[in-house]
Amino acid sequence: MTGITFALAPQPAEAELVGLVKRVVSDVYGTPPGFDREEKLPRFPVVQDELLETGKDSAMLVEFLDNTTLTLGAGSRLTIDTMVYDPKSHDGTLVLNLSVGVLRFISGKMVNAGVRIVTPTANIGIRGSDALIIVLPDGSTTVNVFSGEFLVSDSGEDNQATVGPSRAVSVSAVGAVGAAYPDIDLRLSASLRHVDLHREDVDVAVRHGEDQWPDLHAVCLMAETLFPVCSPSLMEGPHPLDRPENLAHHTLIHLDNRQDWRKWLNAAGVDEPDMSKGAVFNQTSLALDAAAGGQGVALGRSALAAPDLLSGRLVRPFGPSLPVNYAYYIVCPKPTAEQPKICAFRDWIISEAKADEDGMKALGIFAPPDVGQ
Repeated sequence: MTGITFALAPQPAEAELVGLVKRVVSDVYGTPPGFDREEKLPRFPVVQDELLETGKDSAMLVEFLDNTTLTLGAGSRLTIDTMVYDPKSHDGTLVLNLSVGVLRFISGKMVNAGVRIVTPTANIGIRGSDALIIVLPDGSTTVNVFSGEFLVSDSGEDNQATVGPSRAVSVSAVGAVGAAYPDIDLRLSASLRHVDLHREDVDVAVRHGEDQWPDLHAVCLMAETLFPVCSPSLMEGPHPLDRPENLAHHTLIHLDNRQDWRKWLNAAGVDEPDMSKGAVFNQTSLALDAAAGGQGVALGRSALAAPDLLSGRLVRPFGPSLPVNYAYYIVCPKPTAEQPKICAFRDWIISEAKADEDGMKALGIFAPPDVGQ
């Protein structure tokens, strides 16, 4: 038994059922093979080879027969290429084609070896259970892994990387560098440990900090800003978060020493509420998870909050954005900084980061205006 019921939901004749729409936000649609495009509602079936689409500011949660769930964020197009599942052995095949948009994927009971997600630039093999996949209009793909492992390769499978928990990889980076510079072999490694670039076999690293590496050549890759984020549920109720003054009626979620909220409130010109309440976390990811769970309002860093904003787990109710000292830097040893392969990679990844930032703005992540604008 899968625990899914299709009672009261219309279904196309002779279509093979593979899942069920569980939740929708605003305008979402499906086009079963051989049928016209239809608006999707909760309890509507999803069938083999169906095209699923979400409009602006829309989202859709689908549960498959093996209890795998996927959430499509705004502006997404996904086709269910293959879904076959044996509930006795848990063997099966699931192939999803995400042409553009945002997909939150959480594995169900199916053996992961049979699960694959295809984008215009990437093949993603599922070894784990939870990831957010973002495909921009130009096909560039980013995979953010929350748990388990995902095997990510470019569409030609010339380059690949295994991405573990709390890590992300830009698939377009792998493909584009390989295509533009065939003499460069790209190997990606994600680690919490700072590698010794003078002693270890590593040419370039991306670090987060304040440019405090005097022995290295450092170039800023991506600056960050800080702004309030919360669960969509806090946008309703007796004190909806439609203006900064209503923060006084909500719990603030803090990071480390509570100073970030004081700086933001001062910049927004808002009277300081009771700062003694609210949980204090030592990691931004934990604070964002608490905010997504409706426990209060957190200050999200733009780079780390982007996946949850894209998937709809979090919303940005208002501005302003507060610049922070920390940023992402590309670093390498000073003697090798001008080597052609280092320059080529550095120039390229900076242009990719700029393209990703522009694409995320186009998808509406940073839509709310700053206070006073």
